[in-house]
Amino acid sequence: MRKQIAYLSLTRALACLGVVFLHASLCAIAVFSPEAGQHASALLLTDSMLWTVPCFVMVTGALLLDPEHEVTIRKIATKYLKRVVLALIVFTFVFELFDTLVGGGDMGRLVVDWLVALFTGKTWLHMWYIYMLIGMYLMLPVFRAAVKAMDDTTLRYAIAVLAVFQALVPSIDNFLGDNQIGFYIPVNTVYPLYLLLGYAVRTGKLRLSAPGSVALAVVAEAAVMMCSHFGYASANTAVLALGNSFGSILVVAVGLGVFSLLSHVPNPADDAHPGPAMRAMLSIDRCSFGIYLMHVLALYTIYKVLAFDPFLHGDVLAIAGCALVAFIVSYAVVWVLKLIPGVRAIL
Repeated sequence: MRKQIAYLSLTRALACLGVVFLHASLCAIAVFSPEAGQHASALLLTDSMLWTVPCFVMVTGALLLDPEHEVTIRKIATKYLKRVVLALIVFTFVFELFDTLVGGGDMGRLVVDWLVALFTGKTWLHMWYIYMLIGMYLMLPVFRAAVKAMDDTTLRYAIAVLAVFQALVPSIDNFLGDNQIGFYIPVNTVYPLYLLLGYAVRTGKLRLSAPGSVALAVVAEAAVMMCSHFGYASANTAVLALGNSFGSILVVAVGLGVFSLLSHVPNPADDAHPGPAMRAMLSIDRCSFGIYLMHVLALYTIYKVLAFDPFLHGDVLAIAGCALVAFIVSYAVVWVLKLIPGVRAIL
């Protein structure tokens, strides 16, 4: 196992765990509508885990933008796109069925409601990432061709431009009301920035020392938490957006710091015989896509079916406990389901 694969697996495993904590908090807020103090503390837990999605995308960039990694349009269509589209179709139906059964909906409208949810994206809160993945895979040949044609200076220039116009300028615009900055680039999402950052860090074209990575992650995470707290307390949406948006320049900094730090994790001494911790990490990594799809189902089962209100049983600590349970259950279910050949292709 090469070093970069080891740290990418570690990154994906940690991000997988972190995103369950993020959604455990968001789902609890959505289901139980807590009072202001409890809402604020749960929101802090959510915003402290925003680095997870940027790290997922940076892993994708590190792997799929590498010119040495053969990724043809045919492979994208038959492997990557096929998997996420099938997952989207299957799980939007499962989630619509769950809502109909638990919410006492009309079973006669199940298929219609499912198709509406599927094509409008008005499904469960975490599925936006699957829609984003589809778009990203469709554009992947273009991104790969662009990266292949770039020298190191051009790559760093592209990262800087995207960071300014897709993260910094929108963060500033939140404070400007109707008088927003007029300059823009014709790219309307921050996620290509994360793809390029992942590729640049993996290939060494963008280098941060381990201490520098820690400093960046810690300082930016502290700023995220402060913006989240004071933005919510003062009902200032501009400040709040700095702490709870994947497009915030602060969240970009946290994600880069975490990803860069993990890139310094040394390779296992014995690649052929990994220890228990390494085997566990690799197993979580292999199940991470399935865990992402399944974990909100586990959370809603806890919150809606079992009617467990974490705000009555310890607030943030109870939410963290629910997150751990949901993670373990989702991992176990996905691990078993991946033994089934047809299901393995989706998960």
